[in-house]
Amino acid sequence: MNIVTFEIGDRLYGIDLRSVGEVLTLGSVTRVPLTPAFVIGVLNARGTIAALVDLPWILAGQRAEFRAGDSGIWLAGDGEQLVAYVGRVGDVLAAQPLSEDSTSTSSAEPLVSRKANCEHGEVSLVDIEALGDHVFSAVSSRVGELGLVRGAYPAQPMRVER
Repeated sequence: MNIVTFEIGDRLYGIDLRSVGEVLTLGSVTRVPLTPAFVIGVLNARGTIAALVDLPWILAGQRAEFRAGDSGIWLAGDGEQLVAYVGRVGDVLAAQPLSEDSTSTSSAEPLVSRKANCEHGEVSLVDIEALGDHVFSAVSSRVGELGLVRGAYPAQPMRVER
């Protein structure tokens, strides 16, 4: 499996490349009042309004300092408009998932599906489906107002070569 990597603190995380629509250089973001703390705001991603969520906050409780020019990962699938802010995207690496027996993701890490090994060591793989469920359930009362209707739009074309 190939993964897109990023670091939070001294820990390496990865997202399966098949779940990545595009890596974006982020520009202006519109803040939205009364949203959960992990929602940085909304942005225009190639003509589509997308929610920008603070992945370091969601995964590790570390508030990110968003700056224009930082990186976000547009997550592909089911027509969701979700961009995960990661600060800086690392490498695209081949990774070997650890066996189910040796993978012990704790209940404190519900958004980490499993661990894998890559050339940089052990990596925690983000469960994109669980992340989408977490984000959209937390903002469900505001979804219509934000224009983020889950599954209402066709999935964006994949822009990352496999």
